[in-house]
Amino acid sequence: MSNDHEQVRASVRRALELVSSQEQVRRWESAELSVQAEAGFAVDHGENATRVSYHALADAMRAALALREEPTTIRAIHAQRELRRLSVMIDMSRNAVMRVETVERYLASAALMGYSTLYLYLEDTYEVPGQPYIGHGRGRYSQDELRRIDDIAHGFGIEVVPVIQTLGHLRQILKWPPFAGIRVAPEVIRIGDEGGLELIRAMISAATAPFRSARVHLGLDEAYGFADGAPDPSDRMGWFLRHVDDVAAICRELGVEPMMWSDMLFDVEHGAKDYYRTDRTIATQTLDALPHGLTLVYWDYFHHTDSYYAQKLRQHQPLPTVMAGGCASWGRLWTRLPESITACTAAVGGAIAAGVDEAMITMWGNDGNECDYFSCLPALAHAADRAYGLTAQETDAGLASLGVSQELWVAASEIDDPFDDTDRTGAIEPPNPSKWLLWLDPLISFGEIGLSDEVAERMHKLGARLSLAETSSGPDRRLGVIAQLCRALGLKTELHLALRPAYLAGDRLAAKRLATELVPEVETAVARLEQAHRDRWLADNKVFGWEVLQRRYAGLLARLASTRRELIEWSEGNLDLIESLEIEPLRVAPDTVSATVPWTVFATPAGMA
Repeated sequence: MSNDHEQVRASVRRALELVSSQEQVRRWESAELSVQAEAGFAVDHGENATRVSYHALADAMRAALALREEPTTIRAIHAQRELRRLSVMIDMSRNAVMRVETVERYLASAALMGYSTLYLYLEDTYEVPGQPYIGHGRGRYSQDELRRIDDIAHGFGIEVVPVIQTLGHLRQILKWPPFAGIRVAPEVIRIGDEGGLELIRAMISAATAPFRSARVHLGLDEAYGFADGAPDPSDRMGWFLRHVDDVAAICRELGVEPMMWSDMLFDVEHGAKDYYRTDRTIATQTLDALPHGLTLVYWDYFHHTDSYYAQKLRQHQPLPTVMAGGCASWGRLWTRLPESITACTAAVGGAIAAGVDEAMITMWGNDGNECDYFSCLPALAHAADRAYGLTAQETDAGLASLGVSQELWVAASEIDDPFDDTDRTGAIEPPNPSKWLLWLDPLISFGEIGLSDEVAERMHKLGARLSLAETSSGPDRRLGVIAQLCRALGLKTELHLALRPAYLAGDRLAAKRLATELVPEVETAVARLEQAHRDRWLADNKVFGWEVLQRRYAGLLARLASTRRELIEWSEGNLDLIESLEIEPLRVAPDTVSATVPWTVFATPAGMA
């Protein structure tokens, strides 16, 4: 056997040892290896031996998951990979910063699915020498930690590309006093400012130094307000392209290859975000004006057909382009898997149809990063297997080899099944009603979210079903947090349904029972959820950022305590009325457009800024 085969065998074995079973390791170790010319892999279960042929390490990784002990129904698998690169992006900038060891486990799972690139999203959570405020108190990665991540990834055959921001999305940096002079909007750096360009040069240098990759993603998306200081506000695109040129020039000086999100190229001239429209394109003169060597990344997380994505990707030609689909991990506690699987597989299919080289699946942590990113694994698996042309049966078997019970993981997404039958035709994002209910103020019943006895029953049943996984020693154990969430949501639904009606009916006895029986049950359930969530967070992430979620839980528990006290005072005649229960609830979540609502909407009707 060649040294290359030995290295491949060792790399795959390391990944399997981290996230799969010893039996799967044994099957891999006993397989006969060979190299094939075509991108992809083949597994042939013969009478006396299992043979694996592969083109690249990523293909060998995916082949390892296809090995079976007794392949009675499928004796041979031949998979052709239709993309040059399969990529995953992890947001490390919205509270949760994964521990290096967690990144290693995630990379092992992704590698075994066939992913070959990790985009590490770092707005301010990386060390920039000479800039102590950047990432201060946020759990930023040191240069040594980033080198460790790159070494780990390299061992799995994965390229790590840093993703930073060089115009907008810089609130966490620009909020500090030393950077006030280069800020044109709360999140946006002033274009053309020499001090700003020096900062950007330092950021690009620091972000790229630890990695073997020659590529760097510069962000440049959603930079609203960038033209506020422009000398000619009517030439918004010209002003934007000046900055792209300036930042690309820095990349040339540093010897790195720039990439950028493409949304602003569609929207800048129109002054409004609407680039999902198929009739909105990038002007030819804009494409011609972009600096040579720049790669565009089209991000779109909400559409469900190959043809849609292919059409939008073709609008970037002739520039090199990457398709970025997304798992619905933001704004919720568990990835919304049904929509994510559909959208991510369509994104990959669209990339193949458009003839682009690379598809990326993104995971974002907007609104506190309450979600467990590992809950995206089924969507990642389906997306990767779309690139290999594998069947849903093979995807399910591959996930099982990783210890993921796909049926249960998808079932956990039912926490965000809409609570009522409101027509959401035209909605962009999948709703997150479990979050609405969790943070809904228990005493100020201002929000109508469609609660019913059926919702309570559904949450209790789902919690009981998911609790079967709480004692698992593998990935299924992650469902324990969602099982606890279901218990809390079921009880909280009962409380919201009973509380205001009892008060309006003047039923002081019922109010006393709620205060002494149901409210304490809800408090206990929320406290247990917080503990389970905290344990999961600290196992996966650095401690920094948990304080954000801890304040949310503490606030909810404080409001439950207030609910208990006011109900007792009212039931005993010591309080004439409960002012907050006099309010008639209104529908406060949108029926259309974006339905992923942040926690502030339901924590209180007052401003939280």
